[in-house]
Amino acid sequence: MAVSMPAVGSPAVEAGLPASLIEAHEQISHLDRQLRELTAAHDALRDGIRRELHQLVCLNWVRPADADKILTMFRIEKLPRRFIVGADVPVSLVLCSPDGDYAQRGARRLIFDDMRRLRDARLRARTGRAVLGPASNAIDIAKIESVASDGTSRRPQFRVKAILQVAVEVTHSRVTSAWPAARPRLLADLARLRLINVDTTAIRRLWTYDVATGRWYDPDQ
Repeated sequence: MAVSMPAVGSPAVEAGLPASLIEAHEQISHLDRQLRELTAAHDALRDGIRRELHQLVCLNWVRPADADKILTMFRIEKLPRRFIVGADVPVSLVLCSPDGDYAQRGARRLIFDDMRRLRDARLRARTGRAVLGPASNAIDIAKIESVASDGTSRRPQFRVKAILQVAVEVTHSRVTSAWPAARPRLLADLARLRLINVDTTAIRRLWTYDVATGRWYDPDQ
């Protein structure tokens, strides 16, 4: 099929349109290269702005909120932030012990030993303004009850129920997404426990701490 190209002096030629298919192909290829180069330069500029602001925030020269405003003005994704998310984790365990007091102390030791298996989650209590309070404050013994002997042990058995305050650190751009990001990691880590049983259905968020700003966020925020 014959293709008619614009004649010399025609409006198409005067408008700068190509006079042949070869020229058209070359012009399209040239424009494609220009578009790719401009897109790469645009992305590099956005990444550069984001990196510079991230560095300034890390040096405490720019507040995170101000950095977010600047990024929003340029329609750039907000900077990632470090959040420490604390959760209530109900657990229980059965152990042999002479009495309830010994059972409580033994349960604490077993909890500490079992929690060492975890990779991300840590026993961390919110104590005043301390982000990482003493691990000992993160264990609340809720109930101690005797267990009927099954004939396999000569010593009394007790079931100890406790509430653990467990924290996971995540990096995210928004505080509202910190808990959804932390919860799967927390559940995956708790699955590594062997000595204590976890009631995963009753786990709830206690607080979220923004490392950059030092602000606490409660569950209703």
